[in-house]
Amino acid sequence: MKRESGKVTPEYAESARAYFDSHSDEEIALHQRDLDSLGLSDEGKQAIINNRLHDVAAHLCYDARALSEITKQKPSEQSDAIKELHARLVKGESSSEAHDNEQTDQYLAGRKAR
Repeated sequence: MKRESGKVTPEYAESARAYFDSHSDEEIALHQRDLDSLGLSDEGKQAIINNRLHDVAAHLCYDARALSEITKQKPSEQSDAIKELHARLVKGESSSEAHDNEQTDQYLAGRKAR
């Protein structure tokens, strides 16, 4: 079996967890770099930090639509958008799914009106 070059394995993640258990300052720096890379306002990043919404930060790393929806908002509004995304994630919906569901609802409402 050929391993993909540069792909993180479960064994690597386990080793990283063990390392960060005794190097919390480096783990904090890693998380800070991740948050900074998202392009959120300071208010948006602070909302994630203050509310411990690591699940939202992780989600934004791979859901470009959700990230775009949040970053295009005013800095003062990003905090609320982040909390709304967290609520959707807790319910099991991604922002992309919510957007798709909304479009489907609009389509079906239009068909019923005919």
